[in-house]
Amino acid sequence: MESQSKKLQPRLYQVQLEEICITKNTIIYLPTGSGKTFIAGRLIKRFMNQIKKPWGEGGKRTFFLVNTVPLVNQQKHVIEEMCPVTVGAYSGEDQLDYWNKSKWDSELAQYEVIIMTSQILHDMLTHKYIRVEDINLIIFDECHQAVDEHPMRLIMRHFEGLHGELPRVIGLTATLLNCNVTLHKVEDTLRELEKTFRATIATVHENIKEIFDHSTNPQEILKIYCPSTPSSCKTEAKNLLAGLMKLIHNFQLPVVQKNIQLQHGQRDITSNPKKIQREVANMVQSMSLHIDELGAYGGSLCIIAYTILLERLKRRAFSEEEQLLYTFTITGCTEAKIVLLDEMEDEKGYAKIIKYSSPKIKVLLNILKEYKLTKNDKPLSAIIFTQQRFTSKILYNLLKAVKDSNPQDFGFLKHDFIVGFNVNPYNNTREQYYTKKLSHQALLKFKNRDLNCLISTRVIEEGVDIPQCSLVVRFDLPLDYRSYVQSKGRARNRESKYIMMVNESENAKFLSKYYGFQKLENCLQQLIMGNAKDRASPTEEEVQAAYDDDDIPPFVTPNGNRLFATSAISLLHRYCSTLPADQFTLLTPMWILEYVDTYVPANPVITIVMPIACPIKEPIKGDPFNNLKTAKRSAALKACIKLYEANGFDQHLLPKTYGEIKFEQEDIKQCFLNWPWDDPKEDNKDGTPLAGTKKRVRKHKKVYPSYFNALPSIGKQKFYLHLLKLDVSFAKPTESREIALYDLLKMDEGFGFLTMQPLPDICDFPMYLRVGQVMTNIQMNYACVTLDTAQLQLVKRFHFFIFDQLLAVAKKFVIFDGSVNCLYVVPTIKKTGFDIDWNVMRTHTEIEPIEIPSDKKRASTKATRETHHSKVVTPWYKPYLIPDRYVVTKVLEYMTPQSQFVTNSFETYADYYINKHQLQLLGPQDQPLLEVVRINTKMNCLLPRGTTIKSLSEKQMKLVALAQDDEKPKAFKEIFVPELCTKYDFPSVLWYKAYMLPSIIHRITMLLVAHELRAQISKDINYGKPHPQTGKKWLPIETNINIAKKSLLSQIEEPAANNSIDRISDPVVSISMKESLYQLQKKKMSAEYAWEENAEPIDIERNITEVTLLDIECYDTFAMAPLYDEKNRDFSLPKNRPPIGTAIMPPPLTYSDKIHLLSCKATNNGPELRDVLAALTTINSHDSFNLERVETLGDAFLKFAATLYLFHKFPKLNEGQLTNIKGRLIGNRNLFYAGNRIGLGGRIKVEQFSPRMDFVVPGFLAPQEVINFIEERKDDAE
Repeated sequence: MESQSKKLQPRLYQVQLEEICITKNTIIYLPTGSGKTFIAGRLIKRFMNQIKKPWGEGGKRTFFLVNTVPLVNQQKHVIEEMCPVTVGAYSGEDQLDYWNKSKWDSELAQYEVIIMTSQILHDMLTHKYIRVEDINLIIFDECHQAVDEHPMRLIMRHFEGLHGELPRVIGLTATLLNCNVTLHKVEDTLRELEKTFRATIATVHENIKEIFDHSTNPQEILKIYCPSTPSSCKTEAKNLLAGLMKLIHNFQLPVVQKNIQLQHGQRDITSNPKKIQREVANMVQSMSLHIDELGAYGGSLCIIAYTILLERLKRRAFSEEEQLLYTFTITGCTEAKIVLLDEMEDEKGYAKIIKYSSPKIKVLLNILKEYKLTKNDKPLSAIIFTQQRFTSKILYNLLKAVKDSNPQDFGFLKHDFIVGFNVNPYNNTREQYYTKKLSHQALLKFKNRDLNCLISTRVIEEGVDIPQCSLVVRFDLPLDYRSYVQSKGRARNRESKYIMMVNESENAKFLSKYYGFQKLENCLQQLIMGNAKDRASPTEEEVQAAYDDDDIPPFVTPNGNRLFATSAISLLHRYCSTLPADQFTLLTPMWILEYVDTYVPANPVITIVMPIACPIKEPIKGDPFNNLKTAKRSAALKACIKLYEANGFDQHLLPKTYGEIKFEQEDIKQCFLNWPWDDPKEDNKDGTPLAGTKKRVRKHKKVYPSYFNALPSIGKQKFYLHLLKLDVSFAKPTESREIALYDLLKMDEGFGFLTMQPLPDICDFPMYLRVGQVMTNIQMNYACVTLDTAQLQLVKRFHFFIFDQLLAVAKKFVIFDGSVNCLYVVPTIKKTGFDIDWNVMRTHTEIEPIEIPSDKKRASTKATRETHHSKVVTPWYKPYLIPDRYVVTKVLEYMTPQSQFVTNSFETYADYYINKHQLQLLGPQDQPLLEVVRINTKMNCLLPRGTTIKSLSEKQMKLVALAQDDEKPKAFKEIFVPELCTKYDFPSVLWYKAYMLPSIIHRITMLLVAHELRAQISKDINYGKPHPQTGKKWLPIETNINIAKKSLLSQIEEPAANNSIDRISDPVVSISMKESLYQLQKKKMSAEYAWEENAEPIDIERNITEVTLLDIECYDTFAMAPLYDEKNRDFSLPKNRPPIGTAIMPPPLTYSDKIHLLSCKATNNGPELRDVLAALTTINSHDSFNLERVETLGDAFLKFAATLYLFHKFPKLNEGQLTNIKGRLIGNRNLFYAGNRIGLGGRIKVEQFSPRMDFVVPGFLAPQEVINFIEERKDDAE
C-alpha cells in the first residue's frame, strides 16, 4: 500500500502546472513520459462538482479528446482508476453516426466524463446534441495537431460569439510543433496554437532536472550505410517496371457518361478514371524504389506483396477495362520478379538473403544481432519505424525469412508489424475490422512480451500505450520535428537507444535537418521554460483574427447550429445516402467544373447536380475561388443551405431519413396498444437496455395451470385421481440387469395424481430411460375420491416424502402453500381396478440416512434371495453428496467375497475392498454377492439416451452418457457385498418409477399451460376448439432426433462437475495474475469480433511467399463478407456463441412437385397441443423439440398480416414509412410487450430442465416473505 500511495503522489512540477490550469486555459508542454495525463486526471477531480449534478438539471460534462481509436479505451481505464467518476468511451467504430439526440442524452445522463475522438465532439456541437455551455472541462490530448482543418480546431470555432461561463480548456503536448518550422517563426507558430485554444502555454521553469529524470532521454545514434550498388538484374527489373508504368499511363479507362447536357467549358469531375491509373502506377513506382532500397531479395518480396494486392483489386474491378489494367500490370510485375529470382536461384537460405540485400538491410540486421540474448542481457523490446505501410510489411516477411534461415543468430526475434487502419462505419465489411484485430493482437502481444519487435509506420509514434523500448530504429528518417520527438519518445530509458539509419549520400543533408531539430528543441525550451509565467493570454481580438482567415463563412441556423464549409461535403454525401434507390442507382451528387474565364484555367467554379431522387432539381452553383478544394466546399455548403430550406434537414442539421415516421401521432399510436409510451425505463433514458434485446433480462412470475388451483373447503374434500400409465416401447432385453428394470416397468404398481379440479386430456409423451423409451399416458379423471382431513394430511406427507427424501429435489426453505400448483402424488395398486395404495403411504414415511453400521451388525448380516432380491440398496462406503441407489437384480448364491475378481487387478472381492477401500470384511465368509443395477440420479428423462443415437461418435456417446449419469457403454457389471450395503424396505418398483416423476410432472405442467393458452387464444379470436372432437385424441409428442442430438451435444461442451468428495484432490495449477489477465485479454479480443476465429483465412500479408491464388480468393471472400445483417443490425447473434443449426430434416428421396401442406383443408380445430408446446419451448431449453422451425412460419405470417393491415390503414404513407411502422410493429420489442400483457414470459420454457435446480415440488412454494423480498428488489436486479 505504501508503494502504491507513493506512486500516486504528484511531483512538484505537476502540482505547479495543475494550479496554473485551475486559473486559466492552459496548454501543458512536457516531454513524453513526464505525466501529462496524470495532471489531466487531477484536474478532472478538481472540476468534479459541476459534473455530479444530473444531466438536464444543470449538470455539465467533462470531455477528454484524443486522436486515435486505441487511445479511447486506454485513457478510459486511466481516468477510471484515478477519478471517482463514471466514464464513457466512444469512437467512430461504434456506429455513432446513426445516434440521435435522445440516444446521446441517455449516454450523457449515464456518464460524467466522456472519452472520445475529437471528430465526434465536433459533430455533436454541429448538430446541437450538446452546447459548449454544457461542458465544464475539455482536455485535448496531442493538441499540437490542431492546425488547419483538424477537428480540434473546428471544435474551438464553436466558441465564437459565446460569452459567460465557458469550459476550461486544457491542451496536452510533448512537441508543440506539428511540422518543420524555421527558428524565426517558432514564436508565431506557438502564438497561433495559443489563439486556437484561447490558452497560454505552460511548462516548468523550476525543477527542470526532475522533469528530465522522468521523461525521454535515450542515446541517439546515427547509423551510416552505403548507397545500394546497381546490378544488372536490378537494372533490368527496374527498366521493365519503367516500361510498365508508361503502359499504365497510356491506358484509357472508360468514363461514366451521365444523361445531363453540359454547357461549353463545363467538365464532369464526379469520377476520375485517371485516379485508378495513378494508384496503379504508384504501386509500380514503389516496387522500383524498394528494389533500390532493399536489394534484389527485398525487392522481390515487394513485387509479390503488390501482386497479391493487384489480384484482390482485379476481383473487384467495375469494368472489363479496369480488370484488363490489373491483369497486364500483374503480368509485367511477374516478369520483373522472375528477373530477380533467376539472378538469386544459385544461392539458398541466409547466404542468399545477405548477398542480395542492400547495405541498409545489412545494417539493420547487425543492429538486431547485437541484441542476441545472453544470460546477463536484458530482453529486446524494439520498434522499427518505416515511412510506408508496404515497407513495414516487406520488412516483416524479410525478417521472418532471416529468422527461419538463421535461427542461431536470429532465433530470439519475435516480431510483427502494425500499420494504420481506419474503420469506416458506413462500410459493412470485415476487412477493416480484421486488420484492426491483427494490429491490436500484435500490440497486446508486444505489451506482454510475446513479441519483442514491432515494425510500424508513424501510427504508433504517439498516443498508443506501449511499454518502454530498449531500442527504437528509424529505418526511414523522420520527416519533421514532430515525428522526431514522438518516435524518440518511445525510447524512454537512458539506457535505450534511438538509432536513425542514414544513407551516406544524404548524410550532410540529414545532419543539417537533425541539428535543426535540436535547435528547435532548445528554442522551445528557451521560449517557454524561461518565461512561461509571463506569457499573456491571447485577446479576443487576436482569437477572432485567427479564425477570420476562412474564405467561406459558416452557415448558422435559427436553432444555433453552425455548419462550416469544411463539413459541408461529408454532410451532403450523408444526405444523398439516405435517398431511396435500387442497387443500380448511384447516390452521389454530380460535380461540374468550369472556370470564370473559359480560356484561362483559374478561379474554378463548381456546380452541383443532386441525384434524381432529391427534391431539388435545379443545379446549385458555388462561388469562384482560387483553388478547386475551396470551390467544391462553397458549392457543397450552398447545397446544404438549400436542402435545409427545402426541409431536407431536421432541427439538428441532420438529413431526414427517407421513410421517417413520428410514432407519437395518434393514429400511429393506435397500432401499438401494448407500448408503454410514458415509462422512462422503457425508453432507455436511465441507461436500462431496451426491451426485446438480449441485454434486457427480466424476471417473470412462473405461470402454473389454473387446473391445479385449490378450491377452499372445510372438512371432507373431493379430489380427482389421474392415473399414470407407462407403456414400454422396447423389446424385453437379454441382459439380466436390464431385464430387472424392464420387469419393474411392466409391473402394475405405480403412481397417480390428485387434483381438486378435473383436468383436460393431454397428449401422450415419451420418457427416456437407460434401458429404453417409455410412452407415458395420463388417464385423466380416472376416479373421484373424497378425502377427510386425516387422509389429506397423509397424502401431503407422502407427497413431500417422495420429493424430499426419496428423490432429494425439494428445497429446504419451501413451505406448503395449498392454493396454486396443487397436484399431489399418490401410489396406486391394481385390484379390480386401480386404487390409491393407502398401505404404502402409512408404512413408509422416512428414508433412513446412510450410516456406517457397527462391526456387530456387519458380522450378523444375512442375505438371501427372499431378503434382498429386487430391493434397493446403497453402498455406505461411497462418500457421495447425493448417494447412488441400486436395485438388486440377482442374489449370486454361487459367489462369495473369496470369489475371483472380475478383472486381473485384484485376486478376490475381499482383496479389492481391502486394497481399494481399506475395508476388512467381517460378515460370514460364505455370504452371497449381489448383482445390482444403478438407478439414474439425474432424473431428466426428456431426451433420448446418448447410446441410442447412432450418429454420435464413440467419444461423444461416452461424454453424453457421463452427462446423463448413465453407465458408460460396455461398462462392467457392479457386484456388492451385502454387509457393505444399506438395504431399504421401500418398494423398488415405486422407487424406480419415482425417478421419472419430476420429468413427467414438468411435461404435464407445460402441456396444461399450453392447453390454457391455446384455449384462451381460441376464445379471443373465435377460431378453433379448446378440446379435441369426441372420439379423437391429441397427437402424441414426437422427438426430433436432430434437435435432440444438438441438445445432447450442448451438455458436453463443458466438463460436468463431479459430486464425489474423495475426488477433489487435483492440485491447483499456479498461474500468475499477469499471465491470467493476458489470456483473458486475448479471449476478450477474439470475442469482440463478429466471426469465429477458426473461420479466419490464411494471413496473406504475413505469408506472402507461400500464398496461392486460392488463398487470395479465400481471403477476399472472408474480408468482403458483410460484418452484420443490415436489416437486423441490433439483433445479430454475438460472436462468442456457437451457431446453432435449425432442425432441418434431410430432403425426401423422391421428388414431388406438390406441397402437401397446401392441399390440407381447414378443419376449424386449431393447432395440435404438441405444436403449441413447441412454440413455448426455446432453443436454450435443450429439449427434443423447440420453436426455431415454426418461428420462420410465424415471421412470414406476421410480416404478411402486418403489411396488409398497414397498407389499408395508412393509404397516404410512402413505402419507407410503412416499412418503418411494420418494423416496429413486428419487432422484438413490441412483441415482448404484447406477450408480457398475456403473461407469456411465465409460460415460456427458457432454461434446460434440471430436477435438482429448477423443479418446484407441487403444492410447495417459497415463504411469502421471500417472495416479497424478491419482488421489492426485482427492478434493481434487472
